[in-house]
Amino acid sequence: MIKKLNNKGYLLVEIIVSFVIAMGVAFFLAEITINLKERQQDLDKQIQFNVDKSLMTKEVMDDVSKYGVKEVHENTKEDNELKYTIILSNGTTKILKITKTAYTYGDYNKQFDESLTINLDTTNTKIDTTNKMLFIKVIAKSQYSDKDYGLNLVIPYTG
Repeated sequence: MIKKLNNKGYLLVEIIVSFVIAMGVAFFLAEITINLKERQQDLDKQIQFNVDKSLMTKEVMDDVSKYGVKEVHENTKEDNELKYTIILSNGTTKILKITKTAYTYGDYNKQFDESLTINLDTTNTKIDTTNKMLFIKVIAKSQYSDKDYGLNLVIPYTG
């Protein structure tokens, strides 16, 4: 007796099993893609925070190294604002102002990213008249990491 093969097509169960396997693979790939995209966005933000921190520090330190600082006067030191008048040795006066939303030094102005939480640490921000140094510490924490992206400026002055 010769048995005939059933060539009528796929069974409904075979189609459902194939569909479930394909959807499982598609879901897995979509989840990996979304996680990679979020990770890349986090890294982009961290890079931008580091660039901003470097640029803000560079603005002040360029003047310090080029001209030197003659005097520093504290205008405001509150929980929501730090403001200093910096008189350079060449007679130029620059205002350094840091708030919870922006950083200003002379003509340079930089808005902080909205994903940063700014803490103006007034306990570590001071003018040391004995050693003739201005210490400014601004803590900036990101929602993306625990790293501090804030400013730590140490500005020596002569007067």
